[in-house]
Amino acid sequence: MYRTVVVQAAATTTVRATRTVAPGDPFAHVLMRLVILSAMASITARYSQLHVAVLANDIQLLAVSPSSHADTVTAGTATYVRRKLEHECELLASHQKL
Repeated sequence: MYRTVVVQAAATTTVRATRTVAPGDPFAHVLMRLVILSAMASITARYSQLHVAVLANDIQLLAVSPSSHADTVTAGTATYVRRKLEHECELLASHQKL
């Protein structure tokens, strides 16, 4: 999206807008939720046995099933979540925290 900013009859050169969530922005939690909304919808559709919780930039997955099955489901989901965040949402995901 190309934009020109005009302030009191002074215009900037045309710039291209990008999706960003600035640290410290009071609306960061809302903006982050909007950025990852479609990815979270596809995750819950694909893994219906999981409960997904999102708070700002923290995504938590809760599997309610026998422990042997829960490990497999959450491991597979973590890979899927990382792929969705990095490729669809164009966000960096910490591989160490997954």
